Amino acid sequence: MLTAGERIKKITVEKGMSLRSVAIKSGVPYNTLYAIVSRKSNRIDIGTIQKICDTLDVDIRYILGATDMPGHSEMTDGEREELEKLETERLLEKELHQRMDNAFLKLNIAGKKRVVENAEDFAKIPEYQKKDNEK
Repeated sequence: MLTAGERIKKITVEKGMSLRSVAIKSGVPYNTLYAIVSRKSNRIDIGTIQKICDTLDVDIRYILGATDMPGHSEMTDGEREELEKLETERLLEKELHQRMDNAFLKLNIAGKKRVVENAEDFAKIPEYQKKDNEK
């Protein structure tokens, strides 16, 4: 299965566009678009994906790998709810990262070491581990 970046690259080539022109038309920084296309990751901001999809005139579900059809079609209620859930989770994760960064910056070296040790301990507990589809 192709990653989101590979699908974006495929559509860009098929439409005879350059990454730079997609970046300019979508308002997504070129470096961001290049990073998405060049890495093997599906972890991309939903808002960024939507801007790229709008520019390429492609269904977001195609880029996310939920369909093999790049054309637009009506989104079901379930698909819309799933997309909203992904966006909510992305916003929550962004907020948590910001809170962690702010707290971490206030710590001395000993405090930072304890935070890292605790995080490593939590990462070993299955209940707190990401599922394969969340990585």
